[in-house]
Amino acid sequence: MEQILLIIQIIIALALVIIVLIQRSDSDGMGLGGGSGGLGLLSGRAKANALTRTTAILAALFMLNSLLFAVVSAYGRTSIIETIEAQASREKADEPAVPLATDAPSAAIAAPVTPAQEQDIVPAPEQTTPAASVPRAE
Repeated sequence: MEQILLIIQIIIALALVIIVLIQRSDSDGMGLGGGSGGLGLLSGRAKANALTRTTAILAALFMLNSLLFAVVSAYGRTSIIETIEAQASREKADEPAVPLATDAPSAAIAAPVTPAQEQDIVPAPEQTTPAASVPRAE
């Protein structure tokens, strides 16, 4: 649909440019349809009125097609903010409500130990390695 509207937009724009170039200016310097030859179908005044009407109609069609093109191309798309909010809500839904067992040691290491917690800590028994046998002097 967008391609069709784009092609229509290009055709209208080209027709509008051509019609504007054909019109006679107030100074008659740039008008391409100049000359008052007696072989013309329309008089000068009727020709000016027809070109003015055609310009107005093409301009209205150009604006209408532009609005329609904007609506069609924006249909179904979301804004960047909505996309970011949707991703954040999906990530939040993926996170577990209770911390995993693998997260517990890292949380314990990172948390400072209070004096009350120090009393609850039981030191691990010291492991002794057997000493090499040394003869005793008697």
